Amino acid sequence: ISLAKGWFFMPNSVMLKGHMPDLFSAKGIVKLLGYQCYSHMMSAEHIFVLIIVAGVVLVFLYGTRTRFWNRSCVLLLVFIATTCLHLQFADTGMFFRYEAYLVTLGLLAIVIGLREVLPRFSVTGLKANPAMYIASVFVLMVSISPIAVRTALSIVGPTQAMINTYEQQYQMGTFLNKYYSGSAVAANDIGAINFLADIHCVDLFGLGSIEPAQAKRKGRYNTQFIDEFAHSKNTRVAIVYDHWYKSYGGLPSSWIKAGAWKIRSNIVVGGDMVSFYAVDPAEKQNLIRNLQDFSSYLPNKVIEMGLYTETKRATEPE
Repeated sequence: ISLAKGWFFMPNSVMLKGHMPDLFSAKGIVKLLGYQCYSHMMSAEHIFVLIIVAGVVLVFLYGTRTRFWNRSCVLLLVFIATTCLHLQFADTGMFFRYEAYLVTLGLLAIVIGLREVLPRFSVTGLKANPAMYIASVFVLMVSISPIAVRTALSIVGPTQAMINTYEQQYQMGTFLNKYYSGSAVAANDIGAINFLADIHCVDLFGLGSIEPAQAKRKGRYNTQFIDEFAHSKNTRVAIVYDHWYKSYGGLPSSWIKAGAWKIRSNIVVGGDMVSFYAVDPAEKQNLIRNLQDFSSYLPNKVIEMGLYTETKRATEPE
């Protein structure tokens, strides 16, 4: 269905956010041979430890069983292989959401493997072979320690992340719903605004629009393409992170920046400052008025800046 509609076989998120190596260059071949996997593993300690422990348990299983292809060994191999493939072609991070399934699979595989490696716990068994039990406790502690840190971060981090999302993403969606319902709006972080507002979304990043994704894959995504693509969709305004476009030559100079919102202590959204542009010059004054009118709805901690704030100060009575 995707191919019939002119899109990729794989989802755009995989094509654009994944790590697809260039097989026609030496650097791409090196990445394919495992460098990408290794570098990601080193930056995710909880995954690294789980792979090491799974490998150790697998070796013990191999040494204690006459038949290698059993349930425990296969499950450990599935975990190790899946993790290596994930680290090679995908990413980790963002409150661990990308690799959460790997942690669950890894812990399950390790526990099932240990259950077969270790004898059943008993006081008699502990006295007879204390070294085995001490070693197993050590292995479990090593396995759990990075997971404990991960758990603590997962509990503390989302609180600030929710604040970030409310102060920026929610406000963006509310603003568009109030002033630009039914209009074509260019954006690069499209989740909340499409949930909250009924707009014609022009996704400059390429997850919701195929043209930018195709241009990026073909190496022709640049300032000119951004301008032509936005105008081809009759885009009125754009709400974007400026720094996302520096490597592509920047945003079109014809777009008029009416203002920006900046949040503090950002840990989750794509940038601490989001900018508002009039893609159509005729939209400039209307966008300025809308931003001024919406200003009173913004949370107090959001820092407003740009043309609409200067115009607002100039028109306020003394």
